[in-house]
Order: sequence, then C-alpha cells, then structure tokens
Amino acid sequence: MSRKIGKESPAWKGGTYMEPRGYMTISHADHPRAMKNRRVYEHILAAEKAIGKSLPKGAVVHHVNENKSDNRNENLVICENTIYHHLLHARKRAYDATGNADSKKCCCCKQWDLPCNMRQLRTRQSVWYHRQCAANVMSKVNWNRKG
Repeated sequence: MSRKIGKESPAWKGGTYMEPRGYMTISHADHPRAMKNRRVYEHILAAEKAIGKSLPKGAVVHHVNENKSDNRNENLVICENTIYHHLLHARKRAYDATGNADSKKCCCCKQWDLPCNMRQLRTRQSVWYHRQCAANVMSKVNWNRKG
C-alpha cells in the first residue's frame, strides 16, 4: 500500500503551512525560490503576483505591520536588498520610540536623540553616541586601567 502525499492525501488543506517563525508557506516545488522542503514563502508569491514578474535576485519582502502572516498587498514592500530592509526596521524603531524616524539610539546611555546631537563610531557606521556619554565611558575605562 503506497502512502498518498500532497494533493492525493486525505489530509490535504491546500498546501499552506505556517512555519515556526510565523511565515506562511505554500507548496510550490518548481519555484526558483523554493526551499529544500519544496515550499515558498507566501509573501514572496504575493509580491511577485502584484508586480507581475519574479522578484529580482537579492530582493526582500518587508511586512509593514510586522505581522509575518499578513500577506495583503498593502502590507508588503519590496526592498532591493537586506540593507534597505534593515533600514526600514531601524527607522520604525526610532519612530515608535520618539515620533521621529531620523532619531538614533546612543550606544552608551541608550537614550534616543537626533543625529545632529550625536557622533558616529568611525569603525561602525551604525553605532551612534553622545560626545559626553563617550567621554564618561572612556573615563571609567581609564580609571579601571589605573587601579
């Protein structure tokens, strides 16, 4: 007796499945972005349907309301790459915290402020600090080295 799988199975529910991270997937074995389990993220299929073609290589689909299972067109933004996708999340965090998407969080005091009141760490462009906070941290580091 052979086991029936896929559409032949009596347990078939249309091929949709919610993965543990909260994303909806659909059985689609011949899709270029199909994973090893022959499934494709539903938001990728929705975005491709909306634009009428396959997503470009490296493109990422962003959920505006951060609900990974909400794949309505008005909730999806196609990002050209992961860097832009991360930028959207960073700006949303800033806006939620301060009402200003341009705000940055100080790596020392953890307070939000405008970039004009802060400095960037030269070796890591994503790290921001207040000049006074950095001076306080450095004085503590130097004090610990002396003692």
